[in-house]
Amino acid sequence: MIAPFSRKHLSAAGLLSEARRCFAQIPDVPGNEIALVDHLMSGLALFGLKYPSLPQFENDRREEATRANLRALYGIERAPSDTRFRERLDELDPHHLRPLYKALLAQLQRGKGLEGFACLDGHYLLSLDGTGSWARRIGRGAMRGTHPPRSHRCNPRGRFLLAWLKSYTGRSACAIQQNV
Repeated sequence: MIAPFSRKHLSAAGLLSEARRCFAQIPDVPGNEIALVDHLMSGLALFGLKYPSLPQFENDRREEATRANLRALYGIERAPSDTRFRERLDELDPHHLRPLYKALLAQLQRGKGLEGFACLDGHYLLSLDGTGSWARRIGRGAMRGTHPPRSHRCNPRGRFLLAWLKSYTGRSACAIQQNV
């Protein structure tokens, strides 16, 4: 019997390992109880484990079974609290996330994971949608909305570009690129 072709680097474990490797290269500020890489991997776990909200994730992170899953699947030694999670990620310069996008795209290209999406003589059909976040400082917080008054300024860390890679067979893959 012939073993099925396997692309380990495109498996969930392979992609999470690559994400952790890229996150570990982001400079961390010394003196924090929880490493930045654990904050970033907790963000991936929040979406990967399909938590409905950050508070639900925070409640579950205290359970032994959840801690074991976070350690085994995502390599998270200690998951941050809701407040600390938001504070640390707000401080992060989005430019530091770009190497992860490049690494994952390279893995997909190397593993021929995009071949099924090629159409029109090897080109790709990409559906785009953009969104922006506008902010004005008020005391210690920021006021956010979709339509900024003239006195507001654009918060460049709040602009996103969402891209869906489409295939004529109906399959699609999602990629999110933060616009900086």
